[in-house]
Amino acid sequence: MTLDCLALQDQVDQLILDSSYINIRSIVCGNQLLEYQVEQRHPVYGSKIVIKLPNAAKKNDLLQINIKYTTTDQCTAVQW
Repeated sequence: MTLDCLALQDQVDQLILDSSYINIRSIVCGNQLLEYQVEQRHPVYGSKIVIKLPNAAKKNDLLQINIKYTTTDQCTAVQW
């Protein structure tokens, strides 16, 4: 899945998404593999995915983030 993300302000250095019971294979911007962390699952809100951007984005920068993932049998949401 590719997300087109527009920076709404200067100095954006991370992207935060939410999910529930998915397995992330990789996250890439351009040809650069990005670091990310899936935080502990909240019973109502699911798991926060914190993606570190390669460079701080400036206002109106368009970033294409490609996320390769699979769902699990417990998957309840991918809200992007």
